[in-house]
Amino acid sequence: MTYNVSDLQNGTPEVRMEAAWYLGDVGNPQAVDPLIAALRDENSQVRSNAAHALGRIGDARAVDPLSVALKEDEDKTVREMAARSLHDIDNQRAVDPLIEAIKDENVDVQINAVYALGNLNNPKAVSPLIQALNDSNYDVREIAAEALGNLKDPRAVEPLCVALLDRCGMDSLLEVMQGPCMMVRAKAAESLGKIGDPRAVEPLIEALNTTYANTQAAIALGKIGDPRATDALKAAMNTGKTEMVRNAASEALRKIGTI
Repeated sequence: MTYNVSDLQNGTPEVRMEAAWYLGDVGNPQAVDPLIAALRDENSQVRSNAAHALGRIGDARAVDPLSVALKEDEDKTVREMAARSLHDIDNQRAVDPLIEAIKDENVDVQINAVYALGNLNNPKAVSPLIQALNDSNYDVREIAAEALGNLKDPRAVEPLCVALLDRCGMDSLLEVMQGPCMMVRAKAAESLGKIGDPRAVEPLIEALNTTYANTQAAIALGKIGDPRATDALKAAMNTGKTEMVRNAASEALRKIGTI
């Protein structure tokens, strides 16, 4: 079934929902203004589908209306979809609204705002993303660690090193390995490799010598290419507990030029 702008404006709630989704799939720029108007529809699912559609179309005219929806809509799904669509449109005017949305009461909105900021490549986002490394939700922390690696700003090195070695208040090794911040440490290691700052070498060596995030630490050390890591990488290559760690250490040593 096909839908047109008239269906979006005059149909039943169900028709308006389906029309908004369809218009996004079609990707017709002529639908942008009606979809922007639908962001104020009384039905939250219509608003959510309209936000999704505007992201699919990718027209910069939608940035400001989506930013308003991200800030003001009472429905969390609408706010989440607005954040996703601002990521998809990829316009710098979205940076400030997305930074504000990091503090949203809903974690899914937070995650999508953090993810979007990691791809907009604006240095203004670095400090808020560093703060997000300490969020109470570990999923937010994980995406923030990844986002900082995408931005490659040296200001993130020391906070990422802290995240890399954070035991999250857990005592036993098993708790650390299975705990909620395991992926935070892994993403911190990956991001330190992307940034390539030699200040990360010693913390990465320490992570390499543990049984968590050690594969990612080996890969990161190879990317940085600092010979200080040679001995630790050789030990991991020879005695690492998994084939993945041993292979990562071997490849890192090859990049450094010591084997």
